[in-house]
Amino acid sequence: TGPVGWDPALRWDLGAKLAGFDPGYFLADWKGNVSGDLASKGQARETGGFDATLDVPKLGGSLRGRKLDGRGKFALHGEQGEGELALSLGNSRVNAKGKVGDRLDIDANLQPLHLDDLLPDANGSIAGTLKLTGARNAPNLDADLTGSGLKWSGYSADALSVHGRLPWAGSGGELAVRGSAVDVGMVLDSVRLDARGAVENLRFDGDANNSMGSVSLAGTALKRGANWQGSLDALQLTPSKGSS
Repeated sequence: TGPVGWDPALRWDLGAKLAGFDPGYFLADWKGNVSGDLASKGQARETGGFDATLDVPKLGGSLRGRKLDGRGKFALHGEQGEGELALSLGNSRVNAKGKVGDRLDIDANLQPLHLDDLLPDANGSIAGTLKLTGARNAPNLDADLTGSGLKWSGYSADALSVHGRLPWAGSGGELAVRGSAVDVGMVLDSVRLDARGAVENLRFDGDANNSMGSVSLAGTALKRGANWQGSLDALQLTPSKGSS
């Protein structure tokens, strides 16, 4: 219910009530029984884009055979957006809030996220926190994530973790990536990557191995203005058969 206008510009103030709504009517993999209220208000800008809000105070019911409970608030101001979401679906718990625009300020908490709750062809779980801050094209990364039994779109990992902070510029960052039984088109028994400094002034070292052998490397990457330069300071290849 509500009015919609289009002269001199598109504008709306609408409310919607879901009562036993089945998304599977439109998306076969998303059958459910969803109830809740939604409200949206907004208008088009003369210079392009929209000023709009979406308020979802309560969603309940079931989705893909899993109990659903959620709420969220979102706002768009031209190219700047912000919002917050609290979602419980099956055994997954996701809380996220943030701003997206010229700068990012995103904070997500997964306690945990079971991929098959959200994606029909995925498996495994991810738990922890993820933060992205700074300029949209040069974000700082803060991660404390641990995943297990991951499988999606032909890729998989028995275990995968990302811990630490890596700023885009400056120094002092440390980020550690670890994985086991990782399949990215080639199966790797173990993967280790350590990054230090910042994205634009990076020092890294890592190693990986499988039944064919092992490889380790170390190097640097540095951005000066619009140009990148780097070095490979160490490389060791050790095949399972033959000389290293």
